[in-house]
Amino acid sequence: MLTIPIKIKREDKVIIIKMLEIAKFNSADFYKLDFLIGYEIYTDILSKLRASQHNDKSIRLTLVQVKVFLSFLNVYAEIGKYELANALALTQKVKQEIYKKATQLINH
Repeated sequence: MLTIPIKIKREDKVIIIKMLEIAKFNSADFYKLDFLIGYEIYTDILSKLRASQHNDKSIRLTLVQVKVFLSFLNVYAEIGKYELANALALTQKVKQEIYKKATQLINH
């Protein structure tokens, strides 16, 4: 499975984890397949962030998880100028990693 490494600063991880933990889920939505898939992606990303929250090590996300994470960065960027700058830089790095992986796949 293709994964993309995403390096997130500790300071950003703390904020992102808190934001994800605050997210509310309605139990009635658990009967919808799309919701279950989204919830599984959300919990997996949150788990990887929690496991590495005390260091600056990269987390590895699948392409689907990367898509969800990039969407989340739009929300994160709205908190303030610091978060906006970090979200933009992180988005750029993620896109570069995707391009690098795609180039490797094409060349093999």
